[in-house]
Amino acid sequence: MAAEDTLKMFEVEVTCSICLQYFTDPVILDCGHNFCHHCVFKYWKDFVRDRSCPECRWVVEPDRLITNKPLENLARFLRDQAKQAKGGGEGTCYRHPEPPTSFCKTDQALVCSECVESAEHKAHDVVPMEQAAQETKGRIGNCINALENREETILECRSAAEKQTQTLIKLTEKLMQETLSKFDELRQFLSSEEHTMVGKLRDILKEIVTRRDNHMSKLFREVSSCEILIRELEKKCCQPVSELLQDAGNTMEKFHQATPFQCVSPFSPKQLWEIWDVTDANISLESAVKQFKDALESRFSLQEAIVAFDPETAHPRLVLSKDCKSVRLADKSQELPKSRKRFEANLFLLGCEEFAVGRNYWDVAVGSEGEWAVGVARKSVKRKDVAAISYKVGIWAIGKRGSQYAVFNPPDFPPLSSVRELKKVRVSLNCDGRHVAFFDADDAALLFQTPITTIARESFLPFFHVSNKAVLTLPR
Repeated sequence: MAAEDTLKMFEVEVTCSICLQYFTDPVILDCGHNFCHHCVFKYWKDFVRDRSCPECRWVVEPDRLITNKPLENLARFLRDQAKQAKGGGEGTCYRHPEPPTSFCKTDQALVCSECVESAEHKAHDVVPMEQAAQETKGRIGNCINALENREETILECRSAAEKQTQTLIKLTEKLMQETLSKFDELRQFLSSEEHTMVGKLRDILKEIVTRRDNHMSKLFREVSSCEILIRELEKKCCQPVSELLQDAGNTMEKFHQATPFQCVSPFSPKQLWEIWDVTDANISLESAVKQFKDALESRFSLQEAIVAFDPETAHPRLVLSKDCKSVRLADKSQELPKSRKRFEANLFLLGCEEFAVGRNYWDVAVGSEGEWAVGVARKSVKRKDVAAISYKVGIWAIGKRGSQYAVFNPPDFPPLSSVRELKKVRVSLNCDGRHVAFFDADDAALLFQTPITTIARESFLPFFHVSNKAVLTLPR
């Protein structure tokens, strides 16, 4: 038992962490990690741009790679030992030292003519060896096809991740240059803030590349695993009939035990929010250069706003929850106190909070039914007259009209670019840059953005509209 444990320990040491097989032509990197020569060079060629170690990300010089001969010899020795342990040669009946003539599907074993006639196999599913071989080849072929499809999906995922990475890198690099240019105008006063902003962008860029590399490493291992199993199955198909049938089940079990592959993006919504944070900050920076000294921290920091519905502004048919965090449409109007702030001709209401400076955002859960709109409105928006939601009256909003998501700006009502059902919308208001943006709050996808206008120092308020069965809910 101790000898087996020792052998297993050595097998771990001579296994490549990329292909998970015994080392073939192993090379040692500057960082001390070992990989098959073919594996590490394929990883550098197809999955990463730099020559970094797949294990620790240490950048190495390919010309300085050294072949690890002792490790190669040990791997070859243990590989031979493993082959001897498995045995080889033509298969024989599992009961008698006779050439097999049939294959028992029930016991998954080669059997001779004597076994076929025995009581033990009388009720079993026994077929001629050639028939069993053809059926086994068919199943192996299905496994190969499935693995090839899986490999193709992985490579498509790799391409999508690389494309997304390049887009994010270009955007981040562009933001970095814009940030540096704007900070040059305020170099004396903003030297420390410049350092902070550029440092953040570099961290984002580094994180993007790191996540890309980690993701590519994972995809590379998946591809390598598929290729290895494909080669093993193809090799199995080429074996003599007896050898093919002797261990085909165990070989194919490796395919069935493989974890299903799922293609996911290497980048989290948090990273995308960070990039949007910097983009939005630059809009503010563009318009506020001359006033930056007086209100840098208050205007530059993106803040989550605690928003509640203002019951004094709600149309009489709009029913609010007790905490003013949810609103729906009632069948008939309620008896409510008169208020100069209340909308009387439109199913509108506003938020309690006013925004005049800085950058703020809030999320709104929108549900799947009815029609609704969320956005911002000038504080001076008219409350008593019938009016459509539009930029012209001082309302900038997106929402659902019928079964479509659109920008509420007649007569065109431009459709949103969202390709899935919205569950939560994020409204990002940049008062300094006079700009509002709307996002799918679950995945940081930008839905729409537009400049906004106001009179002098007039403030903005969150805007909402519901009809039919729509329900809007604010975070509690």
